[in-house]
Amino acid sequence: MMLAYRLDYRRDEDIELALDAVMSGGARLMGLAGHGLGVGAVGPVVLLDAKTLAEAVVTRPPRRVVP
Repeated sequence: MMLAYRLDYRRDEDIELALDAVMSGGARLMGLAGHGLGVGAVGPVVLLDAKTLAEAVVTRPPRRVVP
């Protein structure tokens, strides 16, 4: 949310780009395998009550972590 705010992102596509940079950008840059959503990927899954990625970023709904 702060990245999108600081960059003055207002369109859903821009907010989704900021979210991707935060969630996956570092792993892609470092060439880490098995990062992201997919079979065999590592890490917890976070569920958010939102209809779009942009809504999840802007409204910051309470999250539930699935172990």
